[in-house]
Amino acid sequence: MLCPSRVSERKPQVAHLMTPCGNNVELEVHSVSSGTSYNILMCSLSPTPKSVIYAYQGAEVEAGQCPIALIKLLPEEEIPHELIILCTKEIRNKALPETEALMNEIYKNRGLEKPLIMELDIPDGKTQEELWQAMDRILNAALNAGARAKPTSSPRLYLDVTHGFRALPFVWFTAILYLIALERDKLSIEKVFYGMLPMGSNRGPILDLSVVLNLVEWFYAVRTFTDTGQAHWLSEMLKATERPPRDHVVRDNSEYGTIKSLRRSLDEVSAAFAQGLPLELGVHSAKAAGILQSSLPQVLIEQVPMAENLRQILREYLTPLARTSRVAGSRLEKKDMFLTKEELRRQARVVDSYLALGQVDKALGVIREWMVSVVTWYYERGDQGEAPIEAPVWLDYKNMREKIENCLRDLDHSYRKTNKIHRSRLFSEPESWLARTWNFFSSERNHLYHCGYNDENCTVKNEKLRNMRQRWEDAKGKLDKPEFWKPLLLESKK
Repeated sequence: MLCPSRVSERKPQVAHLMTPCGNNVELEVHSVSSGTSYNILMCSLSPTPKSVIYAYQGAEVEAGQCPIALIKLLPEEEIPHELIILCTKEIRNKALPETEALMNEIYKNRGLEKPLIMELDIPDGKTQEELWQAMDRILNAALNAGARAKPTSSPRLYLDVTHGFRALPFVWFTAILYLIALERDKLSIEKVFYGMLPMGSNRGPILDLSVVLNLVEWFYAVRTFTDTGQAHWLSEMLKATERPPRDHVVRDNSEYGTIKSLRRSLDEVSAAFAQGLPLELGVHSAKAAGILQSSLPQVLIEQVPMAENLRQILREYLTPLARTSRVAGSRLEKKDMFLTKEELRRQARVVDSYLALGQVDKALGVIREWMVSVVTWYYERGDQGEAPIEAPVWLDYKNMREKIENCLRDLDHSYRKTNKIHRSRLFSEPESWLARTWNFFSSERNHLYHCGYNDENCTVKNEKLRNMRQRWEDAKGKLDKPEFWKPLLLESKK
């Protein structure tokens, strides 16, 4: 980053801005060279300033307001081009005039152009309504501040939350976080400053609370993954820890390789879940869960908030989705995936996850294939067999799955073509159930997989979704009842 423009003889431009109170004010607009950042400091003041010795990055200054100390202590590349000072009536009358004059003097003494100072009138925040008003004005001011930077400049927001009445610092800090979420590509929070003054002392450090921002990002990343199965943001957060620092001298860098493997596995879990691939999801979830089974690398423990809790949460999420195998020597690869009752139950849990998230299209796709797999299981193993079926057999479409699908389609077709009066004579109750269930899930799947390109309304609304879930629970409940999965049509083809 480059420092703000030096004082020159050019005449400053003037912009007219409307304050939240409706006052039309003139503001000097300072040019920022192409490619530079545009630094904005949002702060509040103390109505009763007292002299404090503030320390930051090895230097100390005496000041009555923390923003004044910051302007004295910040390196030139972080000096604000613009200040947004939150002003209650008391602040405007008591602290603002002297603070503005002092700020301008400091800039002059440092040989820098005067900053653009925006006085943002806000209520005291004594009621909920006033808090909402303050939050609205702060959001709009921050957004407009970012908009005033030139297109070639990158708006960077610095916050000083040292001073403020009651809950106000917490309110406006939270409001700015919300704004950053809305305008992620337009504005970024660089640092959050807090001047800490120990009780009974006139000396204290200015802390950079950026760790709070980091914690918020971790919250979003973890919540997104556990709520949606998408690991993009979690992967991005882990990415910052997977490489040793430049001055790293320890020979054993295996923990960084572990982090990279974990991140890669989570990316693959995310992709498999998003693309509706329960078998790939099982493989990659098992790999990620396996990495998390051991204690975390020390670098993660040191850099990730509540790392052990995060490990447990991820394991709790991944374990139900991960494939397991009771076959000795079975590798965690799709081509070595055996079909067992345990595997069928795992795939059912994947369906449950999709339904819980409202991803009905993926749920229906897996349910259809799951039914084919259950019939395959009983076709190959009969009533008593429990030996696993190897992947080349149960995943062979030409010689196995197509045959099962054709049988289920024929059963469905025959059932629907038969007069209702004669159905009970020609079809057993289990066969009737299987025909109806296959027809329901196949039809609903086709509507969504063809993206609704017919003259019907294909949206799965609440009533139909409840019916779908009931039918699914019924199908899962019959997994251990072979009579429901062995149509006579199929038996005749053996």
